[in-house]
Amino acid sequence: YLRHHALYYFSWVATIIVAEVILNNLVDWKVLLGSDWLPGTILLLLATSTFYYAGLPFWFVVAKEPLTRRLGKAKLIMISEVLFSIMWFTNAAGFRAFCQSVRLVAFPEAIPDVASTRVGLVLVLIGFFFKVWACSLTGFNSYFWRDMVTNIPNSHFVESSLYSLFSHPTYTVGYIQALGYAVVYRSVEGCIAYLCFQVSILMFVYFVEAPFIDHTYNQTSTGKSSVVQR
Repeated sequence: YLRHHALYYFSWVATIIVAEVILNNLVDWKVLLGSDWLPGTILLLLATSTFYYAGLPFWFVVAKEPLTRRLGKAKLIMISEVLFSIMWFTNAAGFRAFCQSVRLVAFPEAIPDVASTRVGLVLVLIGFFFKVWACSLTGFNSYFWRDMVTNIPNSHFVESSLYSLFSHPTYTVGYIQALGYAVVYRSVEGCIAYLCFQVSILMFVYFVEAPFIDHTYNQTSTGKSSVVQR
């Protein structure tokens, strides 16, 4: 699969990396947004986070079925992967802009800049590590919700290894990287935004993804899903 789609995923990953470098090192959000940088940054965060955290359930609950009937599953897969990539990127952009610009509440002075930078980077690496680990176990298709897009179960799921410790590692320990960025920027408001993001994605899991898993995959006698993912 990856061999036949190598160019697509290389372009996707390369674009994300280039965009991250630009966002983190070359863009001054206060200059970009001008004198209205504070309300502009807050509105940017609200818009991008709403696009992602409200867009996901809207896509799967409301839009998916009629689009499947109209476009077919093959086209829907292509559209969904591009859409999810845009949603991830814009949400990350809004969050980085917020953490970089909004630091009205003083970060604890007892924690020096060097310490917060190191701790933040460690959290980023931990989150990235667990996301990659989870993806390597469940398969790349799970990362794009391929089964939920097509209503076709993926070839395998796992209960062992990482998934014996965390039911949803991508959405829990994997999300720690967002907290890491907020700590690097010493943004208390960013830490609060991270908590809101964490609650939002777990609500998506509880109300949308978990019911799909229970309905689609094998169930135990207790009615609970016998497999875990993401």
